[in-house]
Amino acid sequence: IDSSDGPSRIISISSEEHRMAKSFNTTEPLQQLSTGSVVDTMDRYAFSKLAQTTYFTGLARKLPKEKIVVNDMCPGPVASNIASNGLPGIGNLIAFIMKYTTPSPEVAALPVLRLADAPEYAKFTGQHFHIAEPRPARADARDETFQNWLDQELADISSQHNHQQRRGV
Repeated sequence: IDSSDGPSRIISISSEEHRMAKSFNTTEPLQQLSTGSVVDTMDRYAFSKLAQTTYFTGLARKLPKEKIVVNDMCPGPVASNIASNGLPGIGNLIAFIMKYTTPSPEVAALPVLRLADAPEYAKFTGQHFHIAEPRPARADARDETFQNWLDQELADISSQHNHQQRRGV
């Protein structure tokens, strides 16, 4: 990796919803089936964002910050199809409201691009940002014990998937 222009950057697009998720239960496997209800859909979305924020915060801890910085960013609400695709029954209404009250994906991407390119952000690693401002991720997302547990869970899921692929399942 050529770091003559500063470190390379990995930016994860996450959400402030990670704060709403139930904490990790390290006695249960990570992989659980969804019931498909609206409440379950939102719970799963929040949990996936907690897992994502935890993973990338942990990744930053493992990589040499002189060469690679890793940060996590919530771009804020975005006028996208996520609600209509993920919330049966009310999703289209929410998507319609968001279209007129939140930034377009192109506008919401501007702080992400700045985090990825602006020299003043090269000094940050392992940070969560809300739009363009550093805001600490919730405590368990920054906890090395949870980060290690999540790494092991992901390795187990990957191993199971690879085993099933080899068996043709």
